Amino acid sequence: MSVSTASRDRGLEVTEYYESGSYRVTRCDPDGDLERSVTVAPVRGPEGKVEMLPISWFDSPEPGRGGGGVSGTFEDPKLAGAAARWAKMREESAARYLPPTEPRAVQWEGVVPAASSAQRQLKQADTGCSTGGYTWVGPRLMNGSGGGGYEWRNRQGGYMPATYLYQIGAGLQNWDTTYNSCGWGNVTAIQHVYAGTTTAVPQMTPDGVNVVDFGSMSAVGCSSGFAACTIWYSYDGVFFHNVDMRFNDASPWSLNGAGGTLDVQSVATHEGGHSVGLGEVNAFYLTMHHTATADIFRRTLGYGDAVGLRCRYGVTAGGC
Repeated sequence: MSVSTASRDRGLEVTEYYESGSYRVTRCDPDGDLERSVTVAPVRGPEGKVEMLPISWFDSPEPGRGGGGVSGTFEDPKLAGAAARWAKMREESAARYLPPTEPRAVQWEGVVPAASSAQRQLKQADTGCSTGGYTWVGPRLMNGSGGGGYEWRNRQGGYMPATYLYQIGAGLQNWDTTYNSCGWGNVTAIQHVYAGTTTAVPQMTPDGVNVVDFGSMSAVGCSSGFAACTIWYSYDGVFFHNVDMRFNDASPWSLNGAGGTLDVQSVATHEGGHSVGLGEVNAFYLTMHHTATADIFRRTLGYGDAVGLRCRYGVTAGGC
């Protein structure tokens, strides 16, 4: 990873360039407190062209006093109706996008292979277990001794079939067990616990309730071309104090990712990665890959996913 730095009228700006072609721009005020951070990723759009679009961002209304962030998952542009949602996302992204601190050519390396779902499942054992990249969104789950707890609720009255609710829970718990095909045992003590229903809705303002639901992306400050997004808030930049998740009700969903649909559990597993503090990566066979596709293999953590989890929450020998 390389870094470029430049002074601003009101502080400092730093850009981190990742090997995968993504970059993160961070702006701080003159006191060194974080003002804004945006991660931009290379992704292939509906027309087949590579685009640089914001995939996550953080804003602090009062630098030094916490702030809120969004981490999204791009929707597979080949899905039914995705082109229109991507068009809207491009418009929304104009206000969120930040160019790198110094002009630099960023090349996209995450070529989506032309393979069947079954072939991709087999490939997971090869490539997913040998790709070690991971990134952080910033904060982590609360509770000490390496562990962490995430108690979540389903929005009452919202669209949530019982089968989807179960699959979301299973996806989140894949992080609790470090569910993987790479032979890694679980060395963490984190827990995702379902706590029933709530009348609260996902929002950037912290309300003490972690809500998971289906609904409009733009209504909660996420991009319309996201399959799902995680909305979080931290008062101190160290721990999460609120983590909500929204799944795009305009996207096609299923329990197995078949027929041009998104697998609920796979996307839930990805969003669960955000809930423990992991960010997006441009590595196709990892759970934290920035685009949700019509497959099921991302239910299973890859090497980089497991390493990132262990580095932050490992409580026994063999952590990071």
